[in-house]
Amino acid sequence: YDLDRIKDLFMQIRKYIPDAVLRTTFLVGFPGETDEDFEHLLDLMEEIQFDHLGVFVYSHASDIPSASLNDSVPKKVKQLRYDRIMSRQAVISKERNQRYVGQKLRVVVEGYAEETDLLLQGRAWFQAPEIDGVVYINKGKANVGDWVDVLITEAFEYDLLGEIV
Repeated sequence: YDLDRIKDLFMQIRKYIPDAVLRTTFLVGFPGETDEDFEHLLDLMEEIQFDHLGVFVYSHASDIPSASLNDSVPKKVKQLRYDRIMSRQAVISKERNQRYVGQKLRVVVEGYAEETDLLLQGRAWFQAPEIDGVVYINKGKANVGDWVDVLITEAFEYDLLGEIV
């Protein structure tokens, strides 16, 4: 597929499945990546508005096929590109998460939050374990493994907050 076909595919998904969650991963700093290439990547990101996005910085290693390529993108440039994408994606993610505020979501409880045992945490259907955000629960009681209905009261960059109803 070319880029236009890929963009069209994403737009069709959004049109016909409005609740679809789009997730992808980018690699920045691959040998030969130009400033123009990177700007195209940013444009794609803005246009598609991915719900979840992971970014890796290319790391030269001798045991991968790209080892024969000249690692021409300086480390500092790679890091700046990574930082630009992540800061913009944080804004996009928070905007996308806002659509859940006021909604009741079915959440599987995983236990207490890592940061504090004052909050439970769980995941809704669109939050993949270990790579996406979580739903923090600040009101109500549940056990690990319980499925509960949570009214979402706040949205953050990657996580949601709500109460069991």
